Amino acid sequence: METRGEHANIIHGTLD
Repeated sequence: METRGEHANIIHGTLD
């Protein structure tokens, strides 16, 4: 898991 804030969520598609 990357600690990049929202950026990681968009890339991984994990918009929890």
